Amino acid sequence: MPRNVRNFWITVSVDGRASKVSTGPRSKEGGFKVSIQQRENGKISDQGVEVEGRVLPDGFLQICSCVVKDRKQVGETAILRTKR
Repeated sequence: MPRNVRNFWITVSVDGRASKVSTGPRSKEGGFKVSIQQRENGKISDQGVEVEGRVLPDGFLQICSCVVKDRKQVGETAILRTKR
């Protein structure tokens, strides 16, 4: 964990990489967006999962994940909301 508590903290482990990648937004208003896609029939699929973290106008933090196709939401959404 970082010394300074950030709005969000992301840690990624990928096979074949020697170390994990850890990061988080620097500003008080900072957020993030991650897109995850996979191979389908030898190509990158137009389907995937997006995870977005953002600061809401009321000061709450929200993480939202959903299934997307052609950059449009098509699947269920999971939402986690907490006080900053």
